[in-house]
Amino acid sequence: MVRGLEIRKKVYELAKPIVEKKGLILLDVESEIHGRNCVLRIYLHKPGGRVNLRDCEQVSREVELKLDQDLSIDIPYVLEVSTPGIFRKLKDKKEYGYFEGLRVHVNWNDEDGKAREVVGIISKAGDCNVTLDVGEEGLITIAHDRITNANLEPEI
Repeated sequence: MVRGLEIRKKVYELAKPIVEKKGLILLDVESEIHGRNCVLRIYLHKPGGRVNLRDCEQVSREVELKLDQDLSIDIPYVLEVSTPGIFRKLKDKKEYGYFEGLRVHVNWNDEDGKAREVVGIISKAGDCNVTLDVGEEGLITIAHDRITNANLEPEI
């Protein structure tokens, strides 16, 4: 029987092939246990486009079917499938690559440990760092391990 933090991992493993088969990217899975019930949240991304309601419905149906067939998850759950939103938090360094060309707000600690903050366009994303175009100041490169928080920052 799967419980607690194991649920998140199990749902990720079950959902990932379903999501990828539809040409989508599984960004994250969250789980919240409330007494004897669980809320499962799956966040999707569509490269070069936008996740639409149909994408969410199809993924939800197929993942729910797999979860119901899988006897290791024995807790009542509610499944929510969506995008993380336009101000999505970037949690994994590979996500910076998904959003090259988009505006991002980044908090990081510089070499002296001083807290810094910048808003810029993701110019290049690599395994070790991300380069932002910050306008008149030019390009700035920040190591992923120095970033404390980052989220998309669309102009509205």
